[in-house]
Amino acid sequence: MATINVQLLHLLRETLWGDGKKYFQSLNEKQKQQLCPEMMTAHLCCWCYRALYDVLPETFRKPFHTSYLYRSGKVAQQQQMKNELFALLETNRIRFAPIKGADLAFELYPEPVLRYFCDLDILIHPEDCLRALEVLDQAHWQEISDKTQFPEHHHYTIRSKNHVALEPHKTLPQFDHVSAETIWQHIHPVHPGSFQHRLEPELQLLLLVRHAANHCEESVYKLLLDAALILKNGSVSMEKLQQLVQKWEMPYPGHFLAAFPEFFPEDILKQARGSQEGAKLYRQLFEQSAGCARISQHHRVVSQKFWKKKWWQKRLQGLTPLTLRNKYHLPVRGTYIRLAAVFIYDLFIKTATFFRYLFIRNNSVKNYCNISDKIDRL
Repeated sequence: MATINVQLLHLLRETLWGDGKKYFQSLNEKQKQQLCPEMMTAHLCCWCYRALYDVLPETFRKPFHTSYLYRSGKVAQQQQMKNELFALLETNRIRFAPIKGADLAFELYPEPVLRYFCDLDILIHPEDCLRALEVLDQAHWQEISDKTQFPEHHHYTIRSKNHVALEPHKTLPQFDHVSAETIWQHIHPVHPGSFQHRLEPELQLLLLVRHAANHCEESVYKLLLDAALILKNGSVSMEKLQQLVQKWEMPYPGHFLAAFPEFFPEDILKQARGSQEGAKLYRQLFEQSAGCARISQHHRVVSQKFWKKKWWQKRLQGLTPLTLRNKYHLPVRGTYIRLAAVFIYDLFIKTATFFRYLFIRNNSVKNYCNISDKIDRL
Protein backbone atom coordinates (compact mmCIF):
# COMPACT_ATOMS: atom_id res chain seq x y z
CA MET A 1 0.00 0.00 0.00
CA ALA A 2 1.32 3.44 -0.93
CA THR A 3 1.88 5.79 1.96
CA ILE A 4 1.03 9.45 2.27
CA ASN A 5 4.12 11.62 2.81
CA VAL A 6 3.64 12.94 6.35
CA GLN A 7 6.52 15.39 6.00
CA LEU A 8 4.81 16.90 2.97
CA LEU A 9 1.59 17.20 5.01
CA HIS A 10 3.51 19.10 7.69
CA LEU A 11 5.05 21.41 5.08
CA LEU A 12 1.71 22.17 3.43
CA ARG A 13 0.19 22.81 6.83
CA GLU A 14 2.90 25.39 7.56
CA THR A 15 2.38 27.14 4.22
CA LEU A 16 -1.24 27.67 5.27
CA TRP A 17 -1.20 28.26 9.02
CA GLY A 18 2.44 28.86 9.87
CA ASP A 19 5.76 29.74 8.25
CA GLY A 20 6.40 27.42 5.32
CA LYS A 21 9.82 28.83 4.52
CA LYS A 22 11.02 28.44 8.08
CA TYR A 23 9.82 24.85 8.21
CA PHE A 24 11.43 23.98 4.89
CA GLN A 25 14.73 25.55 5.94
CA SER A 26 14.68 23.47 9.14
CA LEU A 27 14.93 20.27 7.06
CA ASN A 28 18.28 18.76 6.19
CA GLU A 29 19.48 18.71 2.59
CA LYS A 30 18.45 15.10 2.00
CA GLN A 31 14.90 15.76 3.18
CA LYS A 32 14.65 18.81 0.91
CA GLN A 33 15.86 16.83 -2.09
CA GLN A 34 13.32 14.11 -1.37
CA LEU A 35 10.41 16.54 -0.97
CA CYS A 36 11.01 18.60 -4.10
CA PRO A 37 10.03 15.91 -6.66
CA GLU A 38 6.77 15.34 -4.77
CA MET A 39 6.08 19.07 -4.86
CA MET A 40 6.72 19.20 -8.62
CA THR A 41 3.34 17.63 -9.45
CA ALA A 42 0.75 19.60 -11.41
CA HIS A 43 -1.37 20.07 -8.29
CA LEU A 44 1.35 21.32 -5.93
CA CYS A 45 4.04 22.88 -8.07
CA CYS A 46 2.66 26.45 -8.26
CA TRP A 47 1.50 26.49 -4.65
CA CYS A 48 4.88 25.34 -3.36
CA TYR A 49 6.84 27.64 -5.67
CA ARG A 50 4.84 30.66 -4.48
CA ALA A 51 5.36 29.70 -0.82
CA LEU A 52 9.03 28.62 -1.02
CA TYR A 53 10.51 30.18 -4.16
CA ASP A 54 13.60 31.74 -2.55
CA VAL A 55 14.46 28.81 -0.24
CA LEU A 56 14.17 25.98 -2.77
CA PRO A 57 17.37 24.09 -3.64
CA GLU A 58 19.12 25.70 -6.60
CA THR A 59 18.74 22.59 -8.78
CA PHE A 60 14.93 22.69 -8.42
CA ARG A 61 14.31 26.41 -8.51
CA LYS A 62 14.40 26.79 -12.30
CA PRO A 63 12.05 23.85 -13.05
CA PHE A 64 9.58 25.20 -10.49
CA HIS A 65 9.82 28.67 -12.03
CA THR A 66 9.33 27.33 -15.57
CA SER A 67 6.24 25.35 -14.54
CA TYR A 68 4.85 28.39 -12.75
CA LEU A 69 5.23 30.59 -15.84
CA TYR A 70 3.70 27.96 -18.12
CA ARG A 71 0.73 27.45 -15.83
CA SER A 72 0.27 31.25 -15.51
CA GLY A 73 -0.18 31.48 -19.28
CA LYS A 74 -2.74 28.67 -19.28
CA VAL A 75 -4.69 30.24 -16.43
CA ALA A 76 -4.76 33.62 -18.16
CA GLN A 77 -6.48 31.97 -21.14
CA GLN A 78 -8.89 30.07 -18.87
CA GLN A 79 -9.71 33.27 -16.99
CA GLN A 80 -10.43 35.15 -20.22
CA MET A 81 -12.83 32.42 -21.35
CA LYS A 82 -14.38 32.20 -17.88
CA ASN A 83 -15.14 35.93 -17.93
CA GLU A 84 -16.63 35.63 -21.42
CA LEU A 85 -18.74 32.63 -20.39
CA PHE A 86 -20.04 34.22 -17.20
CA ALA A 87 -20.94 37.43 -19.04
CA LEU A 88 -22.80 35.36 -21.67
CA LEU A 89 -24.86 33.57 -19.02
CA GLU A 90 -25.58 36.80 -17.12
CA THR A 91 -26.73 38.55 -20.31
CA ASN A 92 -29.08 35.67 -21.09
CA ARG A 93 -30.41 35.60 -17.51
CA ILE A 94 -29.33 32.00 -16.90
CA ARG A 95 -28.82 31.04 -13.27
CA PHE A 96 -25.50 29.26 -12.75
CA ALA A 97 -22.88 28.53 -10.13
CA PRO A 98 -19.19 27.77 -10.77
CA ILE A 99 -18.13 24.59 -8.95
CA LYS A 100 -14.97 22.60 -8.20
CA GLY A 101 -11.74 24.06 -9.63
CA ALA A 102 -13.42 26.89 -11.55
CA ASP A 103 -14.90 28.09 -8.28
CA LEU A 104 -12.10 27.44 -5.80
CA ALA A 105 -9.21 28.73 -7.93
CA PHE A 106 -10.76 32.13 -8.60
CA GLU A 107 -12.63 32.65 -5.33
CA LEU A 108 -10.60 31.08 -2.51
CA TYR A 109 -6.98 30.79 -3.61
CA PRO A 110 -4.76 33.91 -3.35
CA GLU A 111 -4.18 33.61 -7.11
CA PRO A 112 -5.93 31.20 -9.55
CA VAL A 113 -2.57 29.91 -10.81
CA LEU A 114 -2.02 28.30 -7.40
CA ARG A 115 -4.86 25.82 -7.92
CA TYR A 116 -4.51 23.49 -10.91
CA PHE A 117 -7.69 22.66 -12.83
CA CYS A 118 -8.54 21.52 -16.35
CA ASP A 119 -12.17 22.37 -17.06
CA LEU A 120 -14.58 25.17 -16.27
CA ASP A 121 -17.30 23.37 -14.29
CA ILE A 122 -20.61 25.20 -13.89
CA LEU A 123 -23.87 24.05 -12.34
CA ILE A 124 -26.94 25.32 -14.18
CA HIS A 125 -30.32 25.84 -12.53
CA PRO A 126 -32.69 23.01 -13.57
CA GLU A 127 -35.20 25.46 -15.04
CA ASP A 128 -32.51 27.06 -17.23
CA CYS A 129 -30.61 24.00 -18.47
CA LEU A 130 -32.13 23.58 -21.94
CA ARG A 131 -31.94 27.30 -22.69
CA ALA A 132 -28.33 27.35 -21.47
CA LEU A 133 -27.39 24.62 -23.94
CA GLU A 134 -28.96 26.64 -26.78
CA VAL A 135 -27.05 29.75 -25.73
CA LEU A 136 -23.78 27.81 -25.60
CA ASP A 137 -24.43 26.44 -29.09
CA GLN A 138 -25.04 29.94 -30.43
CA ALA A 139 -21.84 31.20 -28.77
CA HIS A 140 -19.82 28.39 -30.44
CA TRP A 141 -19.04 26.38 -27.32
CA GLN A 142 -18.86 23.21 -29.39
CA GLU A 143 -19.55 19.72 -28.03
CA ILE A 144 -16.61 17.33 -28.02
CA SER A 145 -18.19 14.40 -29.86
CA ASP A 146 -16.19 11.62 -28.21
CA LYS A 147 -17.15 12.95 -24.76
CA THR A 148 -20.89 12.32 -25.12
CA GLN A 149 -22.57 11.66 -21.77
CA PHE A 150 -25.57 9.51 -20.92
CA PRO A 151 -28.83 11.34 -20.08
CA GLU A 152 -28.61 10.41 -16.39
CA HIS A 153 -25.00 11.61 -16.04
CA HIS A 154 -24.45 14.56 -13.71
CA HIS A 155 -23.19 16.82 -16.50
CA TYR A 156 -23.92 17.32 -20.18
CA THR A 157 -21.42 16.59 -22.94
CA ILE A 158 -18.16 18.47 -22.50
CA ARG A 159 -17.76 21.55 -24.70
CA SER A 160 -14.76 23.53 -25.85
CA LYS A 161 -13.93 26.98 -27.15
CA ASN A 162 -10.47 28.41 -27.82
CA HIS A 163 -8.91 25.30 -26.28
CA VAL A 164 -10.74 25.78 -22.95
CA ALA A 165 -13.05 22.95 -21.86
CA LEU A 166 -16.45 23.45 -20.22
CA GLU A 167 -18.55 20.96 -18.25
CA PRO A 168 -22.17 22.19 -17.92
CA HIS A 169 -23.62 20.34 -14.90
CA LYS A 170 -27.28 19.59 -14.37
CA THR A 171 -26.56 18.41 -10.81
CA LEU A 172 -23.58 17.77 -8.54
CA PRO A 173 -21.43 14.63 -8.89
CA GLN A 174 -22.18 11.87 -6.35
CA PHE A 175 -25.48 13.60 -5.41
CA ASP A 176 -27.60 11.19 -7.45
CA HIS A 177 -30.36 10.74 -4.87
CA VAL A 178 -30.71 14.47 -4.07
CA SER A 179 -32.87 16.50 -6.44
CA ALA A 180 -31.32 19.50 -8.18
CA GLU A 181 -34.08 21.70 -6.75
CA THR A 182 -33.09 20.66 -3.21
CA ILE A 183 -29.42 21.35 -3.91
CA TRP A 184 -30.24 24.84 -5.18
CA GLN A 185 -31.76 25.71 -1.82
CA HIS A 186 -28.15 25.92 -0.62
CA ILE A 187 -26.88 28.04 -3.51
CA HIS A 188 -27.30 31.83 -3.50
CA PRO A 189 -26.66 34.83 -5.80
CA VAL A 190 -23.22 36.41 -5.40
CA HIS A 191 -25.08 39.72 -5.00
CA PRO A 192 -28.73 40.80 -5.33
CA GLY A 193 -29.97 40.56 -8.90
CA SER A 194 -27.01 38.51 -10.12
CA PHE A 195 -27.52 35.30 -12.09
CA GLN A 196 -24.16 33.99 -10.93
CA HIS A 197 -24.52 32.03 -7.71
CA ARG A 198 -22.22 30.49 -5.14
CA LEU A 199 -22.49 27.29 -3.12
CA GLU A 200 -22.77 27.61 0.64
CA PRO A 201 -19.41 26.69 2.24
CA GLU A 202 -20.92 23.57 3.82
CA LEU A 203 -22.03 22.40 0.37
CA GLN A 204 -18.61 23.25 -1.07
CA LEU A 205 -16.89 21.04 1.49
CA LEU A 206 -19.41 18.22 1.09
CA LEU A 207 -19.04 18.29 -2.70
CA LEU A 208 -15.25 18.27 -2.41
CA VAL A 209 -15.12 15.16 -0.21
CA ARG A 210 -17.93 13.34 -2.05
CA HIS A 211 -16.28 13.82 -5.43
CA ALA A 212 -12.74 12.94 -4.31
CA ALA A 213 -13.80 9.84 -2.36
CA ASN A 214 -15.11 8.33 -5.59
CA HIS A 215 -12.19 9.31 -7.86
CA CYS A 216 -9.00 7.50 -7.01
CA GLU A 217 -7.00 9.69 -9.39
CA GLU A 218 -7.60 12.77 -7.22
CA SER A 219 -4.50 14.09 -5.44
CA VAL A 220 -5.01 13.98 -1.69
CA TYR A 221 -2.69 16.97 -1.25
CA LYS A 222 -4.76 19.10 -3.64
CA LEU A 223 -7.89 17.97 -1.81
CA LEU A 224 -6.44 18.98 1.55
CA LEU A 225 -5.47 22.44 0.31
CA ASP A 226 -8.99 22.90 -1.10
CA ALA A 227 -10.61 21.82 2.16
CA ALA A 228 -8.32 24.08 4.19
CA LEU A 229 -9.15 27.15 2.11
CA ILE A 230 -12.89 26.43 2.28
CA LEU A 231 -12.58 26.20 6.06
CA LYS A 232 -10.40 29.33 6.32
CA ASN A 233 -12.52 31.51 4.05
CA GLY A 234 -16.03 30.11 4.21
CA SER A 235 -17.07 30.07 7.88
CA VAL A 236 -18.24 26.46 7.68
CA SER A 237 -20.85 25.51 10.27
CA MET A 238 -20.18 21.92 11.33
CA GLU A 239 -23.64 21.70 12.86
CA LYS A 240 -25.26 22.70 9.57
CA LEU A 241 -22.99 20.27 7.72
CA GLN A 242 -24.08 17.43 10.01
CA GLN A 243 -27.72 18.30 9.38
CA LEU A 244 -27.15 18.20 5.62
CA VAL A 245 -25.48 14.80 5.59
CA GLN A 246 -28.14 13.34 7.87
CA LYS A 247 -30.91 14.65 5.64
CA TRP A 248 -29.18 13.50 2.45
CA GLU A 249 -27.79 10.26 3.93
CA MET A 250 -24.14 10.95 3.08
CA PRO A 251 -20.88 10.35 4.96
CA TYR A 252 -19.90 13.23 7.24
CA PRO A 253 -16.85 15.19 5.92
CA GLY A 254 -15.66 15.65 9.51
CA HIS A 255 -14.40 12.05 9.36
CA PHE A 256 -12.20 13.05 6.42
CA LEU A 257 -10.77 16.01 8.34
CA ALA A 258 -10.02 13.75 11.32
CA ALA A 259 -8.04 11.43 9.03
CA PHE A 260 -5.28 14.04 8.65
CA PRO A 261 -4.22 15.34 12.08
CA GLU A 262 -0.76 16.08 10.61
CA PHE A 263 -2.36 18.69 8.38
CA PHE A 264 -5.40 20.27 10.06
CA PRO A 265 -4.95 22.41 13.21
CA GLU A 266 -6.30 21.03 16.46
CA ASP A 267 -9.09 23.61 16.76
CA ILE A 268 -10.53 22.56 13.38
CA LEU A 269 -10.37 18.89 14.35
CA LYS A 270 -12.19 19.62 17.62
CA GLN A 271 -14.96 21.45 15.78
CA ALA A 272 -15.24 18.69 13.16
CA ARG A 273 -15.70 15.90 15.73
CA GLY A 274 -14.95 13.14 13.24
CA SER A 275 -15.06 9.55 14.50
CA GLN A 276 -12.00 7.32 14.78
CA GLU A 277 -13.67 4.69 12.62
CA GLY A 278 -14.48 7.18 9.87
CA ALA A 279 -11.02 8.77 10.05
CA LYS A 280 -9.35 5.38 9.70
CA LEU A 281 -11.42 4.51 6.63
CA TYR A 282 -10.70 7.81 4.89
CA ARG A 283 -6.99 7.48 5.61
CA GLN A 284 -6.98 3.96 4.17
CA LEU A 285 -8.95 5.14 1.13
CA PHE A 286 -6.43 7.80 0.14
CA GLU A 287 -3.45 5.60 0.91
CA GLN A 288 -4.97 2.99 -1.39
CA SER A 289 -5.84 5.47 -4.14
CA ALA A 290 -2.22 6.09 -5.16
CA GLY A 291 -1.90 2.47 -6.27
CA CYS A 292 -5.15 2.68 -8.27
CA ALA A 293 -4.19 5.83 -10.14
CA ARG A 294 -1.10 4.19 -11.64
CA ILE A 295 -2.98 1.47 -13.55
CA SER A 296 -4.81 1.91 -16.86
CA GLN A 297 -8.44 3.02 -16.93
CA HIS A 298 -9.51 -0.25 -18.63
CA HIS A 299 -7.79 -2.35 -15.97
CA ARG A 300 -9.34 -0.20 -13.26
CA VAL A 301 -12.86 -0.61 -14.68
CA VAL A 302 -12.65 -4.42 -14.88
CA SER A 303 -11.19 -4.58 -11.37
CA GLN A 304 -14.35 -3.01 -9.93
CA LYS A 305 -17.40 -5.00 -8.80
CA PHE A 306 -18.52 -6.11 -12.25
CA TRP A 307 -21.14 -8.49 -10.89
CA LYS A 308 -23.28 -5.56 -9.81
CA LYS A 309 -26.21 -4.42 -11.94
CA LYS A 310 -25.03 -0.79 -11.95
CA TRP A 311 -21.66 -1.78 -13.46
CA TRP A 312 -23.31 -3.55 -16.38
CA GLN A 313 -25.82 -0.74 -16.94
CA LYS A 314 -23.01 1.76 -17.26
CA ARG A 315 -21.03 -0.44 -19.66
CA LEU A 316 -24.07 -1.16 -21.88
CA GLN A 317 -24.96 2.52 -22.05
CA GLY A 318 -21.73 2.98 -23.96
CA LEU A 319 -23.25 0.92 -26.80
CA THR A 320 -26.33 3.07 -27.37
CA PRO A 321 -26.78 4.43 -30.94
CA LEU A 322 -26.35 8.07 -29.80
CA THR A 323 -23.10 7.30 -28.00
CA LEU A 324 -21.71 5.30 -30.90
CA ARG A 325 -22.66 7.93 -33.48
CA ASN A 326 -20.83 10.60 -31.50
CA LYS A 327 -17.85 8.41 -30.67
CA TYR A 328 -17.25 7.38 -34.29
CA HIS A 329 -18.37 10.69 -35.86
CA LEU A 330 -21.39 9.26 -37.69
CA PRO A 331 -24.35 11.38 -38.86
CA VAL A 332 -27.21 11.86 -36.43
CA ARG A 333 -29.53 9.80 -38.65
CA GLY A 334 -29.13 7.09 -41.29
CA THR A 335 -25.91 5.16 -42.09
CA TYR A 336 -27.35 2.12 -40.32
CA ILE A 337 -24.87 -0.31 -41.87
CA ARG A 338 -21.94 1.75 -40.59
CA LEU A 339 -23.69 2.04 -37.22
CA ALA A 340 -24.06 -1.76 -37.06
CA ALA A 341 -20.40 -2.15 -38.01
CA VAL A 342 -19.12 0.17 -35.26
CA PHE A 343 -21.49 -1.52 -32.79
CA ILE A 344 -19.90 -4.92 -33.54
CA TYR A 345 -16.41 -3.40 -33.45
CA ASP A 346 -16.98 -1.56 -30.16
CA LEU A 347 -18.60 -4.60 -28.55
CA PHE A 348 -15.63 -6.75 -29.63
CA ILE A 349 -13.09 -4.27 -28.18
CA LYS A 350 -14.97 -4.02 -24.86
CA THR A 351 -15.36 -7.79 -24.60
CA ALA A 352 -11.69 -8.40 -25.41
CA THR A 353 -10.64 -5.80 -22.83
CA PHE A 354 -12.90 -7.38 -20.23
CA PHE A 355 -11.42 -10.85 -20.67
CA ARG A 356 -7.90 -9.44 -20.88
CA TYR A 357 -8.14 -8.19 -17.30
CA LEU A 358 -10.73 -10.61 -15.90
CA PHE A 359 -8.17 -12.94 -14.33
CA ILE A 360 -5.62 -10.26 -13.38
CA ARG A 361 -7.92 -7.89 -11.54
CA ASN A 362 -6.07 -5.28 -9.52
CA ASN A 363 -6.17 -5.72 -5.74
CA SER A 364 -5.64 -2.01 -5.11
CA VAL A 365 -8.83 -1.17 -7.02
CA LYS A 366 -10.80 -3.92 -5.28
CA ASN A 367 -9.63 -2.71 -1.87
CA TYR A 368 -10.36 0.89 -2.81
CA CYS A 369 -13.93 0.00 -3.80
CA ASN A 370 -14.45 -1.98 -0.59
CA ILE A 371 -13.26 0.93 1.57
CA SER A 372 -15.41 3.37 -0.42
CA ASP A 373 -18.46 1.17 0.21
CA LYS A 374 -17.72 1.12 3.94
CA ILE A 375 -17.49 4.92 3.96
CA ASP A 376 -20.84 5.19 2.20
CA ARG A 377 -22.38 3.03 4.93
CA LEU A 378 -21.04 5.17 7.78
